[in-house]
Amino acid sequence: MNAPTDTPTSPLASGARPTQSRRWLRPTAVAAAVLATWGLGVGVGLPRLIQSQVEQQGEAALGVPVQVGAVRLSPLTLALEIDRLEVGPPQARWLRVGQARVRPSLESLWRLAPVIAEVQLVAPQVTLVRTGDTTFNITPVLERLRARPASPDTGEPARFAVANIAVRDGRFVFDDQVLQQHHTIDQLALGIPFLSNLPVFIDSQVQPLLKARVDGSPLTMSGQTLPFKDGRQSTLNLQWQQVDVAHWLRAAQPFLPAEWGVSPQGGTLSTDLTLHFEQPAKAAPVVRLTGQASLDRLGLSATRLPGLGQTTLGWQSLKVQGLDTQPLRQQARVGQVSLQGLTLAVRPATGQPTRSTPAARSQPSPRAEAAQASPWQWAVGTASLQASRIDVQTAALPWPQLTALQAQVKGLSNDPKAAAAAWQLALSDEHGGQVKADGTVHLPSAHTDLTVALQDVQVPAWLKPLEAGLDLPVALRQGKVSAQWPLAVQWAARADAPAALSLKDGTVQLADWQARTRPSRSTPLPLQAEQIDFQRLSLQGIQAVVPLTGNTPPQARVADTVLEGFNARVQQGDLKLALQQTRLQVRNASTDLKQPVQLDLQARTPGQGTLAVQGEVRPQPLNAKLKVKARQLDLSPLQPLLAPHVNVVLASGRAQADGQLTLQRGAGSTPALKAGYQGMVGLNELKLLDTVNDGTLLSWRQLALNRAQFDWQDDGQKAPQLNADLGQIQLADFFGRVIVNADGRLNLAQIVKQASQTEPTSLTTPQAPTGSPTSTAPASPAAPAPAAPNASAAAPASPASERPTPVMDLRWQGITLAQGRVDFTDLFIKPNYSANLTRIGGTVSAVAARNPEPATVDIAGSVDDAAPLKISGRIHPLGPTLFTDIQASAKGVELTRLSPYAARYAGYNIDKGSLSMDVSYKVDGGKLAAENRIFLDQLTFGERNNSPDATHLPVQLAVALLKNSRGEIDINLPISGSINDPQFSVGGILWKVVVNLVTKALTAPFSLLMGGGGEEMSFVAFAPGSAVLDDTARKRLDALGAKLADKGGLKLDATGWADAGSDTEGLRDEHVRQLMRAAKAKATGQAVEDTEVAPAEEAQWLAAAYKAADIKKPRNLVGLAKTLPPAEMKALLRASAPTGNEALTRLANQRGNAVKAYLVQKVPADRVLLTASKLNPEKAADDKGPVTRVQLGVK
Repeated sequence: MNAPTDTPTSPLASGARPTQSRRWLRPTAVAAAVLATWGLGVGVGLPRLIQSQVEQQGEAALGVPVQVGAVRLSPLTLALEIDRLEVGPPQARWLRVGQARVRPSLESLWRLAPVIAEVQLVAPQVTLVRTGDTTFNITPVLERLRARPASPDTGEPARFAVANIAVRDGRFVFDDQVLQQHHTIDQLALGIPFLSNLPVFIDSQVQPLLKARVDGSPLTMSGQTLPFKDGRQSTLNLQWQQVDVAHWLRAAQPFLPAEWGVSPQGGTLSTDLTLHFEQPAKAAPVVRLTGQASLDRLGLSATRLPGLGQTTLGWQSLKVQGLDTQPLRQQARVGQVSLQGLTLAVRPATGQPTRSTPAARSQPSPRAEAAQASPWQWAVGTASLQASRIDVQTAALPWPQLTALQAQVKGLSNDPKAAAAAWQLALSDEHGGQVKADGTVHLPSAHTDLTVALQDVQVPAWLKPLEAGLDLPVALRQGKVSAQWPLAVQWAARADAPAALSLKDGTVQLADWQARTRPSRSTPLPLQAEQIDFQRLSLQGIQAVVPLTGNTPPQARVADTVLEGFNARVQQGDLKLALQQTRLQVRNASTDLKQPVQLDLQARTPGQGTLAVQGEVRPQPLNAKLKVKARQLDLSPLQPLLAPHVNVVLASGRAQADGQLTLQRGAGSTPALKAGYQGMVGLNELKLLDTVNDGTLLSWRQLALNRAQFDWQDDGQKAPQLNADLGQIQLADFFGRVIVNADGRLNLAQIVKQASQTEPTSLTTPQAPTGSPTSTAPASPAAPAPAAPNASAAAPASPASERPTPVMDLRWQGITLAQGRVDFTDLFIKPNYSANLTRIGGTVSAVAARNPEPATVDIAGSVDDAAPLKISGRIHPLGPTLFTDIQASAKGVELTRLSPYAARYAGYNIDKGSLSMDVSYKVDGGKLAAENRIFLDQLTFGERNNSPDATHLPVQLAVALLKNSRGEIDINLPISGSINDPQFSVGGILWKVVVNLVTKALTAPFSLLMGGGGEEMSFVAFAPGSAVLDDTARKRLDALGAKLADKGGLKLDATGWADAGSDTEGLRDEHVRQLMRAAKAKATGQAVEDTEVAPAEEAQWLAAAYKAADIKKPRNLVGLAKTLPPAEMKALLRASAPTGNEALTRLANQRGNAVKAYLVQKVPADRVLLTASKLNPEKAADDKGPVTRVQLGVK
C-alpha cells in the first residue's frame, strides 16, 4: 500500500539521489578503462609483440629469415590470426602460410589444460629442394635444430584438447635437382574434428580427414582413432584416385638398374583401402588391411629385362577386390582378382647385358625362418586373367603369338579344410590353335584333377624355337595336334599317394604332318628321308602313370593307334625308297613288352605296289604271327644295296607275297630264332642287266611259288636248318642269256662278285679263258685236264668259331614254264655253238631231296620262233647225285644263223640250210650216255674265207659225199663218259655233208610258178623300218603259199633286205610304235603281236611307253622324271632306237622270219628257207619295187 502523500519530506531525503549515482559511475569507468586498456594491450600491443617475437625468435631458432605480414588477436575471444607467414631466404622461401588462426576455449580454465576450440591454416605452402644426395634446402635448419639441447623429460605427457583442426588450400612442392624431378601436392585439405588426451575425452574418437591432389591425382584419407585409449583402435581410409603410374615410374627410374631401360607409357592407379590397427594390452597387435584397388591402362616397355630382353607390357585393367589381410597373423583373403586386356611382347635384347656384382647373400633372420616354418594362410575367391596378345621372341626363332588367353580360378586356398578350387584356362594362337583346360586343384594335398584339350595346334611354330637346343633328327615343316587328356597330378608325395602323373582315357590326334630328316649329333639316323608326311595319327584310350620321384619307370598303354595317309621318301646316297598312302593300326600298345600287340599295316609303294601285314606281335620274348600280302613291290630301288655284291643291275623287279609269317625267339642268353612262312611268294617283271654294256642277262614277267612253305631254325650254336617247300613254281615270259665260257664256267654262276674281283665283269658277252688267247683252233681234242685235288685236303681248316653251313631240305611240288626264251652260247665245245631258243613252255613234276623219285619233264619250244623244240624225260637235281634221262628234238633250225661259226671253223659261210636234231642224255650214278642225231637239209656253203681257225679238211668234198640225192645230210654223234671226270671220251663225230651245187639260177622262177607274169611275187614289200606284214603282203604270200602247197617238190628261199637310207627313220618310228604296243599289251593283258594302237590312243600309250622306257630322261630337282609334251617324249624315244648295222641286220632277219613264220602255216617249215640277210643291196636296173623287202627265190 502506498505511503500517504501528505507525509512531509525531509531535506536529507531530498539530497540522497545524486550521491547514489556517483557511487556506480566509478566502477563503470574503471571497468571501461580496464577494457580499453585490455583492448589496446591485447588487440594492438600484444599482436605487435607477437609479430616481432615470432620474427626474432623464429630467425634465431631457425637461422633463416622469418617474416609475418600481420598478427591479429581478438581481445574478447583471444582468437589469434597470423597473415602471410614466410620462412626462408627472401629469394627462396621454403614455407609460406597465407593465414593461421588459433582460437582457445574458456574450457581451459576448469580443465586446467590447454583446450583449443579451433586451429586453421589457410594456403600453407612448403617448398623442399633436394640439392645433393643427402642435402636439402632445409638441411641447415635441421642441423641447427638438432644442435639445440633437448628439453628435459618430465615423465608425464602434456595434456591437451584441440578441436576443429583444419588446413585449406595447402601446397607442397618437392624440387629434386639431383634427379631433375619435380613433384607437387596441391589442393591439400586436412580436417581433424577433435583430438585430446584428457581423461575426460579419452573415449572420444578422432576422425581425421585429408584431401589433396598429388601430382594431379586426387588423394583422400579419412578415418577414426582412439590414439590415447588403451588398445589404440584406429581406422584409416585411403582413397587415391587416377594416380598417373607412368609419372611415378619415370620418377622411380633412377632407382632401377639402368640397363633395364624401363620406359612407362601410361597407367592409372585407384585405391579404396581401409587400414585397421589395434594394440590390445595383453595380446599381439592387430593390423588389418581391407578394401580394393585397381591399376588401369598400364603400358610400359623395357629394353633389357633380366631373362626377357626387350619387353613391352600392358593391360586394360587390374582389379583387386575384397582384400582382407592381416600380415602380423599371416592371413590374407582376396575376394576377386581380375586382370583384363593383358598384352606382352618380348624381343631378344641387342648386345651383351651389363653384369652387376651379385649382392652378398644374407643369412635368414630368425623371424624369417619362423615365417617359413609358419606359412601364411591365404585364400582367393576368384582370380581371372584375360590377355589379348602375348608375343614372345627368342634369339633363335619367335614363338607364336597368343591372340587370346583367358584363365579363371575360384576358391583357391591353402587351408587343408577348404574344398578344392575350380579353374579353367583357354588360349588361342595366331595360327588358329586352341588350348583349353579345366579342373580342380587342392594345394594342401598337392593334388589336381584336370582335363586338357588341344585343338589344331600348329606344332612346327611351337617347335622351331626349341629345335636348336633339342637337336632333333627330324625337321617338321607342317603339322597340327589335337588332344584330350584327363589328368590327375599328385606333385608331392603323401602317405596315401605317391607323387605321380596319371592319364586316363586320353586321346591325341596329329593331322597333316610334313617333315624331313636332318643330321643330328644326339640321334643319328642310318637313312635320311627327303619327305615324311601323313594325314592323321590318332591315339585313343591312352592310359599312363608317370612317377615324379624315384626310379620307377613310367607305365603307358594305348588302346588304339591309327596312322593314315603316311608317305615317306628315304635317300642315302644312291639308295632311294618310298612309301605311299600307308595306314598302320596298332592296338593295345604298352610299355609292358610282354603283352601282345595287334598290328594292321596297309602300305603302297611307287609303281602301284601294295603291302599288307596283319596279325599279333609280342615283343618280349619275340612271338609274331602275321599275315603278309604284297603286290607289285618295286625292288629296283634296292640296286644301290646290291651293287657292291653283284655283277648285275636290278633294272626292275616286283615282289609278290600272300601268306603267313611266324617269328619266335626264346629266352636266355642265346635265344633260338625260329622263322616260318607259308603261302605264295613271287617275283614279277624282273630284269637284270649287264653292268658293263646294259645287256639283258635275265628277265621274266612272272615267277610265282604257290603253296610254298619255309621253316628256318637257328639256335646260335648248331648249323642253321632250312626246310623249304618251294610249292608250285610258275615261270612265265622269261629270258636268259646263258653262256658257257671257254673255261667251262657258266656266266650265271658269276652273278655274285668274288672276293678277288677288282674290275667289272660282263655276263652277257662271251669271256676268253684267263691266261689263254681268245682264239683256239679245234684241231684236236683238248688235253686232259689235271684231276681236281681232294676237296677235303685242299680246303683250309675252318676256325672253331666259324658257323657251320646251313642244312637245307629242298623240294617243290611242280614247275610250269610258259613263253620262255634263252639266248645260249657254248664256247666250251669246238666248234662253238649258239642257239636262240624261243616259245619255251612246259612242266616239271614234283621232286624232293629226300625222295629218290625223279621229276617228269615235258617242255616244248622253238628255235628262232620257227623250228620246233621239244624236251622230255626225267630229272632229279636235288638228290645226293644228279640223275637225268632227257630227250630233246628240234626241227627246221636255220643254218644261216650258224654262219659265223661255220666261217671260222669250216672256212665257209652258210648261205642256206636247215637243221633238225634228236638228242638223248642220260646221267645216272655220275655216268653220261648221250645220243645226238643231226639232220641237215639243203646245206649250202658260200665262198671260202681265210679264217686261221678253219680246218684243212676238204669241206666241200665231204659235203658232196654226205648229201643224198634229196640234198639231206644225216649225222649221228654218240657221247659217253663220266660227268665227274672231264676226260670222258667223245666217240665218232662224223660230218656227213652232201653238197648239191646249183649252178644254174632261174631267171624268172616266179613267172613260171604263177603261170605267166607274176614277177612281182619275187619279193614281199615292208614299210620302212617295219618287219610287220601288211594286207598286201599277206595276200601275196597267200597266193604264193597256195602254189607251193600245190607243188610239193618246190622249196622257197627268202632273203631279208634292209637299207640304211630307207629304213633308218622307219626304224625310229617303228621303235616308238612297238613301245606303244608293248605298253598297251602290258596294260590290257594282250599279246604284243595282237595289239594295235589307234590314232586316238597314241597320246595315252606314248606316255605309258615313255614312262616304261629304260632311257635317259630329263629330271626335276628331286630326281624324278619330268612330264614332257608328247612331241618331246616321242623325240627321246626315237633317239633311243638302234639304227646301226646291227639294227639293220636284225630288221632284215626279222623280215625274213616274218615271211617264213607266215608261210609255214601253209607249207612245211623245211620247204621255206631263209638266206643271209642283206644290207644296202643294189637292185637290178629294171626292178621297180622298194628296197625294204624280203627277196624270194624258188628251188
